[in-house]
Amino acid sequence: MRRATERGTDYFFANLGATTHSAWTRLGTPLHSALLLDPLSGQVGAAAVRPGPAGQGQVYLQLAPGETVLLRTARTGAAPPAPWPYREVAGPPVTLNGSWQVTFLKGGPQ
Repeated sequence: MRRATERGTDYFFANLGATTHSAWTRLGTPLHSALLLDPLSGQVGAAAVRPGPAGQGQVYLQLAPGETVLLRTARTGAAPPAPWPYREVAGPPVTLNGSWQVTFLKGGPQ
């Protein structure tokens, strides 16, 4: 979904699929910069953007299954906040064998 504003365009993205979406996404409008806003956590950060074909902007989106994000684009420059914390895979999964016991030292119910 998208909505035009005086400064740019607001988009709402939802990953309704069963796999993670992690790719450059072409928008229907030009942009100078963009903010990503997580409606659940309140986290805000500058999105990675690049020019796309025919003057349309592209933004890098990472959405886990069921995750949503708001994207607010700007047609002119503004002081950007800190960059959005994109996730990177650190390596292949590691299997933990044997029995495990976890003890929490702080926090939780008293």
